[in-house]
Amino acid sequence: MILPPAMMVSKNDCTAAEDRDYVSAVHSMTDLKAAFDKNMEVMNLLVYFMVGFSALLIIIVLYNSGNLSFNEREKEFATLKVLGFKSKAVRRLLSTQNLWLSVIGVILGIPLGRAPLQAMMDSNGDAIDWPCYISPLTYVIAAAFVMLISVLVGFMFSRRIKRIDMVEVLKGME
Repeated sequence: MILPPAMMVSKNDCTAAEDRDYVSAVHSMTDLKAAFDKNMEVMNLLVYFMVGFSALLIIIVLYNSGNLSFNEREKEFATLKVLGFKSKAVRRLLSTQNLWLSVIGVILGIPLGRAPLQAMMDSNGDAIDWPCYISPLTYVIAAAFVMLISVLVGFMFSRRIKRIDMVEVLKGME
C-alpha cells in the first residue's frame, strides 16, 4: 500500500486541496517561513544563554584556580621574598604561570570543545539537522576572552604578593 505524501510544499495556492480526505493540513510558504524564523529565534536565544554561561564559567573557574594556586603557593612566594626577590619578580613569575596555563587550556580546548557542541546539536532529534560550524573568528574571540580573563585574574592576585606577611606565613610552616 502506497501512502500519499504527508506534506506538500508549493508556491501555488493549494487551499482547494484542504477539502480532500487524504490532506491533513495545508501550509503556505509564509507559514513555513514564520515557523522557521520562530525556531531560529529560539535557537539564537539558546546560543546567547550558552555563550553567557560559558563566559561566566570561564571567569569563575579562572578566578578559583588563581585563588587556589595563590593560597597553595603563598609560602613559596614568602620564601622567595625572604631570599631577596622583589615583589615585581614574584608577580612576573605568577603571571607567566597563569598565562602559560591559559595557553595550554586554549590549545586543548579548541579541538576538545567541538565534540560536546556537536553532540548537543545532534540531540535535537531526527527532524532537524544543525550542522556544527565554528568560524575561525569564533575561536579567536574565545581564546582572546580566556587570555584576557587570565591576565586580569593574574593582576588581581599579583597585587596580593605585595601584602604577604612573610613572618606570619613562614611561621605557619613550623
